[in-house]
Amino acid sequence: MRFYYIDILLFTLLLFFSCKQKSDCSRFHTGKFRYHGSVTKQNYVVERNDSIQTELVVETGTVLKFRIEWTDPCSYELQFIGIEKVGNDSSILIRKFLPIRTMILTAGEDYYVYKTVTSIAGPQYSDTMKVMDGD
Repeated sequence: MRFYYIDILLFTLLLFFSCKQKSDCSRFHTGKFRYHGSVTKQNYVVERNDSIQTELVVETGTVLKFRIEWTDPCSYELQFIGIEKVGNDSSILIRKFLPIRTMILTAGEDYYVYKTVTSIAGPQYSDTMKVMDGD
């Protein structure tokens, strides 16, 4: 009988912390962020509203536009819409953009760690997105 109560307590704590993490992700649905691409080795500034995400490649000045669809509170999919501005790297014009699925793994006060699945970078990779303060 004692194990029964311990199991219920553990299940309740697990549920509580799981729900808490999911609700924390909503603050990342909109805003301005930055990250250094571990695959591309470039810096990005990301601006996101509820349905559109733009990414400025800092080194080249190129601006990419994506449709963002939140599949659950901590997961989203990006679909490439187009190039808003071609910077000094015209090779972007021949690049193939496939859907990108992202899951937020952990969240801090001003950042989140995510895992991305796309066939371009291999099976998956992880990185950190940082919140930009009112820039």
